[in-house]
Amino acid sequence: MIATACSPPIPTLTGWAAVLFDLDGTLVDSQPLHEAAYVEALESVGLPLDPASYRASHGLRFDVTIGMLLAGRDPGVPPEELHGRKAAAFSRLVERDGLPLLPAAGLVPLLCGRVPTALVTSASEATVAVILRRLGWSGMFDAVVHGGEQVEAKPSPAPYVEAARRLGVDPGGCLVFEDSDLGVAAARGAGMGVIDVRRSTVR
Repeated sequence: MIATACSPPIPTLTGWAAVLFDLDGTLVDSQPLHEAAYVEALESVGLPLDPASYRASHGLRFDVTIGMLLAGRDPGVPPEELHGRKAAAFSRLVERDGLPLLPAAGLVPLLCGRVPTALVTSASEATVAVILRRLGWSGMFDAVVHGGEQVEAKPSPAPYVEAARRLGVDPGGCLVFEDSDLGVAAARGAGMGVIDVRRSTVR
């Protein structure tokens, strides 16, 4: 589904003042491409990807993920450069293979212009831009909080509190769609309603 236009505004969706979304694993099935991109970036400096470390990093901010994947190993380049290589590889893979949408993604174009929405993700700004451009979603969200900002990362509630602030709504009036324990904890810590897409229940 490619979104092209927004609908006329209506004040709320079933009593919620705003709807907030995580990105990876919630709206798009991007994890296989992220993993392949990390493999490519690490191989470029002669290091293998440790699958266990990668699985453990799910939901964490990208810079924390890089630190976990290196785990004391010296890549011979700054971590920022290694992430740049990963981001470039991810962009190429997205353009080549596309991105499978997950069920919650169907809500994004339906809510656009009707209910305030925000994207709250641990991904870097560059990665977010690649995904939104590929899906035709650039400008679709009223606010975007990404992992490159000076906001404490999930499971801190800070990213979700910041999104509510940018939307001008009370955190208690927000409904969040999440797919990770860290993200669910962050949203609940912000006092928001949470739909865990792994369970499809409000928590």
